[in-house]
Amino acid sequence: MTERRDERQQMKVLFVYPNVGSQLGFNYGVSYLSALLKTAGHEVAFRQMCEDLGPLPSKDEFIAWLKEIDPDVIGFSVVTNQWPYARELAGWCREATSAPLVCGGIHATVAAREILATGAFDYVFSGECEEAFPEFVDRLARQEDVSDVRNLGRVVDGEIRINPIRPMPDLESLPPKDYPIFDFQRIIDAKNGWVGLMASRGCPFNCTYCFNHVMVKKYRDDLACSFQDLHYIRHHRVEQMIDEIVFL
Repeated sequence: MTERRDERQQMKVLFVYPNVGSQLGFNYGVSYLSALLKTAGHEVAFRQMCEDLGPLPSKDEFIAWLKEIDPDVIGFSVVTNQWPYARELAGWCREATSAPLVCGGIHATVAAREILATGAFDYVFSGECEEAFPEFVDRLARQEDVSDVRNLGRVVDGEIRINPIRPMPDLESLPPKDYPIFDFQRIIDAKNGWVGLMASRGCPFNCTYCFNHVMVKKYRDDLACSFQDLHYIRHHRVEQMIDEIVFL
């Protein structure tokens, strides 16, 4: 961390989105986290890697770019089929920087222990982390202990420790997504002129091929509540969705 950032208790957070082998699109979780971190006074950098947007970087290209960014924290958002590439990129990060590596996303929710056991990442975040991750970054900026941050997983003296998750955030309390961190025009061109929006969170179904049932079980176990009390299915206001469409 540079002296300038330390004096202002500001962190530079780099989000890496290894969007390989999967549908090109926005990462809504990262867009919310970026908006929240910027509101808290932190700096955010972002890189999305996807074959549809151009050739993937070589190791040397990625490391040179990473050193230029000089982040204080590096966060990955990963789904399971992206894990092998994310792990490779994490190894490159280890060679280039001492910044802590954090893994979030669906894969971190369903396989937190497996991720930590590899040693590729210092921390994992499970579940919806719009409150947990900014708290983590704020504490790092103040050089405070992060061990009891909810949703957090880490290894302590060889033992994997996974903290319980906190209740799901109220969608009304969240700021607008930080869409400008994405190369919107290239994404929409690659998708032949269309883009998807997310109008709700949660799903009432229990399909075996989906992570949904794992997510519900984790929240119910950690919060000791019924499905009804979980408030898992939530909708954005119609006005908010209209504003988002107009913005895009």
